[in-house]
Amino acid sequence: MIDVESYDKLTVVKLGNKVSINGIMTEDQIKLEAKPAPAKNKKLVTVTLSEPQKLNGSVRDKIELDFSGMKGATLRELVGAFNALYKEYVPVPTVDLRFQIIVAGFAAKMNPQDLEELEAPDYIKVCGVVRDFLTG
Repeated sequence: MIDVESYDKLTVVKLGNKVSINGIMTEDQIKLEAKPAPAKNKKLVTVTLSEPQKLNGSVRDKIELDFSGMKGATLRELVGAFNALYKEYVPVPTVDLRFQIIVAGFAAKMNPQDLEELEAPDYIKVCGVVRDFLTG
């Protein structure tokens, strides 16, 4: 129920526990009408490195992995490249660090061999992001 009370130059509108005075919203109403933040792009992930590292001649403090262009066919091709490179069959490549770093290289538009030069904690962090992407 809406209650409206008018005084000389003052209009008070009450809706439950919300109050508007002369069209000015109260803090509660501002919170209610605040729009939610736009959805985070889950296909673009930035991995912040523990410290700046030199990779292929350039110093980086982060790696951006953009999974937005990947299709099923892309992943199939990457599995084929992985099998050809390592000359072995891995039944579940999604959990293999070597395959994850190949996918990371594709997503970061970098040579996977350059990513293998990351310090171990950062390497694991990048591979973890790829694993999470691959396993949904």
